[in-house]
Amino acid sequence: GSDWSSDVCSSDLSAMNPKGLRTIIGGILIHMSIGTIYTASNMITYIISYIHNCLGNASITANMSAWLYAISIMGQAVSMMFAGGVEAKVGSKKCTLIGCIGFLLCVACSYWAVCNFYLLMFIYGFMFGFFLGLAYSAPISMVIKWMPGKG
Repeated sequence: GSDWSSDVCSSDLSAMNPKGLRTIIGGILIHMSIGTIYTASNMITYIISYIHNCLGNASITANMSAWLYAISIMGQAVSMMFAGGVEAKVGSKKCTLIGCIGFLLCVACSYWAVCNFYLLMFIYGFMFGFFLGLAYSAPISMVIKWMPGKG
C-alpha cells in the first residue's frame, strides 16, 4: 500500500479523501491562528512597556510577565483535559467554533483588561489558553478520523 507522504506528494490528489484534505487545510489555518500563543514572549514585552509608559503603573515588573505565558499554558492544559468530552458531546465543528470564538473574544477583551494586570492574567492568560485548548484538539482528531492509517 501507499503511505501518506506518497499520497500527498503525488500529482494525483484525487486518490485522497476530500474530507480529509479539507480537514487538513482547515486545521492548518486554525493552528496558525491559535499558534500565536507561542509568540507571547515577544508580545508580553510590549504589554509590560504599555502598562509602564501609558498607564503609569510601575508596580508591574518584567519578572511578572512570565506569569502571563505560564497561566495561558496552564489554561490550555486544563481545557485539553475536557476537550475530548466537549467534542464528543457537541461535535468537532462546534467545539472548534466555541474555542475559536472564545479565543478571539479573549484577545479583544484584553484591550480593556490591560488596565488591571491581574484581570489581564485571567483573560489573556487563563481564558485565552482555555479556549485555545478547546480549538486545538478537534482538528487533530478530525484529521485522524478522515485520514486513517496515514500517519
